[in-house]
Amino acid sequence: GDTLQQMRDRIATEIEPYARPGDVVCVMGGVNGSGASAETSLDVSTAANVIADLANIIDDLLALGVTVCVSTITKAQASAYWATSPSTAIANTKAANGYIRGRAKSEARVLCFDSYAAQGGGDYAASDVESNGFHFLPSGAEKVGQRFVDDCISIFRKGSFRRVLSTADAYVDASTWNLLTNPKIS
Repeated sequence: GDTLQQMRDRIATEIEPYARPGDVVCVMGGVNGSGASAETSLDVSTAANVIADLANIIDDLLALGVTVCVSTITKAQASAYWATSPSTAIANTKAANGYIRGRAKSEARVLCFDSYAAQGGGDYAASDVESNGFHFLPSGAEKVGQRFVDDCISIFRKGSFRRVLSTADAYVDASTWNLLTNPKIS
């Protein structure tokens, strides 16, 4: 997956050309850290860098006139994943999630869907993720999808949906392990 900087880099090419004021953009990132490469993963990034990258993404999207639904970063995965420093990954996750929740409380066009809480709020991956600790199982995706509906459904007007996805997104391919189930919205 993309780091936060890589996600930000894609805004100009994959969101800006299609975004209209009033659109909703959902952001679910952070597990892969800040910066532009895997060398800056969440366990070696600083909390300040992760928060700065999240702030830049949110600011860039708000400048387009869209409403931003931001997921909290999910659990710090399995301890083996964060080989460099699991404790740093956990601390960065908690700091970034505090920022996301606070930003959503302070701005009208920023909402938080709390995926971390949906997964139980603990430090390491639980039964709703694959054994490697990376991706949600269907039960975990269902919890995150339901949390999205619970936390963000009020911003959607009935009958006003349009969906634009990049072919570079892993979730375009239905065979992906990282597929989040589509919540039912009525």
